[in-house]
Amino acid sequence: MSRADALNRIFAQFDQSAKAFCQNTGGLFCQISSDYKGKEKPENLRYRYAKIYYNAFVIKFTYTAHGILSVVNSILSCSVSFDKTEEGSVDIPLPLFMDYCDVDVAAPMCVPLISNPAGMLQAFDCIESVLNRQLEEITKISYDIAAKEKMLTAFNKELQYIFEVEDPEDMTNFDIMAVEIANFFVLRFASDAFLNSLKGNYAKAIKQLSKIKKLTGYEKRMLRIWSSESLQMPDISEITVNAETYDGNGLQKSSGKELLSLLLAAVVLTPVAAAGYLLIYFLIVSYEGWQSVYLMGPIYNYPYCIMAGFLTAFEASYFARFKIYKWLFKKDHEKYFEMDYIQNGGGADRFMKGFLVVIVAAGIALSVLLAKWNLIFKADGFIDNTEFLSLKGQYYAYEEIDRVYYKENRVNGFDETIDYPSYVLVMKDGNEIDLYEHGEISDYEEKLLNHLRAQGVPIDDKNRER
Repeated sequence: MSRADALNRIFAQFDQSAKAFCQNTGGLFCQISSDYKGKEKPENLRYRYAKIYYNAFVIKFTYTAHGILSVVNSILSCSVSFDKTEEGSVDIPLPLFMDYCDVDVAAPMCVPLISNPAGMLQAFDCIESVLNRQLEEITKISYDIAAKEKMLTAFNKELQYIFEVEDPEDMTNFDIMAVEIANFFVLRFASDAFLNSLKGNYAKAIKQLSKIKKLTGYEKRMLRIWSSESLQMPDISEITVNAETYDGNGLQKSSGKELLSLLLAAVVLTPVAAAGYLLIYFLIVSYEGWQSVYLMGPIYNYPYCIMAGFLTAFEASYFARFKIYKWLFKKDHEKYFEMDYIQNGGGADRFMKGFLVVIVAAGIALSVLLAKWNLIFKADGFIDNTEFLSLKGQYYAYEEIDRVYYKENRVNGFDETIDYPSYVLVMKDGNEIDLYEHGEISDYEEKLLNHLRAQGVPIDDKNRER
């Protein structure tokens, strides 16, 4: 199943559950809309909304596809509004609303890590159980002007406290930031502390939530609820299983299976990628060698093409990992696919594709430069192309060579003398070309020196031991 198909199944369950809730609770109608980042593709979804209209209030279910940095994703939340207009309405997050009603709710009201239709159904059931118990009270408040004002005042005061806004008149600015505020609370109520509570690790959840300086009333209430010994949670087994893939700090655990799949995919793809670079490399080397008497240098550089192939294959393994994972781990590959689908959206795929293009372009450029990093000895002269980034090189006639001498050792970067001999071309302009970096002396000594002697170039090899 593709990412698009898997995500569309989750979205379809969202729509179905929202419409069913509307019908079961006597809603007037259900309006579903979506917000995309870019083209309207499943992987580009940012938010999906289901606004259920009643006579005097609106209940809005929100599906948040991705959290900040995609740490926690695929979150279902809910809010209540007493203003049915599209603009200027104040959506009070359900967790805060329940706190203002002084109602204890142990069940999560921001449910993250929904990776399949079953998880979406459980998330809706979880939030619906809260709404069903409170729907009559919400209706009463919606017809009571004083009660509504009390709710809105409580929400504004909480915003002032959390966002440190001293002047109440400044709260009018929050109308523009309605989406950002709603998203802030959704992500906050699906953070590490709440993830640990989903796993039943209430001691860790209490410790983490207690560290936050400015707690909402709902969060203070949750600290007390989590300390209760008679805590009862609804069935959110699909969510709990996914939460177990996160560590105690709210970060996804590294998967050895995923890493193994990536590495194996890279191993499989390396010969393919390396073959492409080597083909380019040897085509250029063959062309250079065809028009020369002796070609020096590039034959030693081909291992770098294999290295470029591995880097390309490792990047391409992102797109091949599913097949390898399914082949290696047949029993649990579906869960891995589901989690990957909700974590990596269209942005991740686009980035990886773009990065792969850059890697391939760099690999091709490297193959060309490695092949052109050479010395081409022709019948009438030679081309010095020993500058790595040079494609054309410098042409010299053999008459411009003053002499060639034998160099028995050299000093490395650590001021150590190493016994690696070579021949050095001394040009009449004073420039020297050390052949050490471009070939083994045993490979070129006989053929190249005989060619240079034939061209009348003096060869000083009296120090050469035979």
